Amino acid sequence: SPKTAAKGHFPIVNGSTTDFAHPYAMTYYGDPCHKHAADKPIRIAHLLNNPAHVHDNQLWGVLKK
Repeated sequence: SPKTAAKGHFPIVNGSTTDFAHPYAMTYYGDPCHKHAADKPIRIAHLLNNPAHVHDNQLWGVLKK
């Protein structure tokens, strides 16, 4: 996702498919503000709207301390 990578957000893509337009990516389902780990399922789903408008639940980043 070129537009979001410049802002420090990127999709984490699984390389086990030859579908380069919609590969499998780590996808977050649930409310990120919820503090219970059981309520934060992470699954694999096709990367949607690649490359320009990847969904927020498929973008990840790194916290710098």
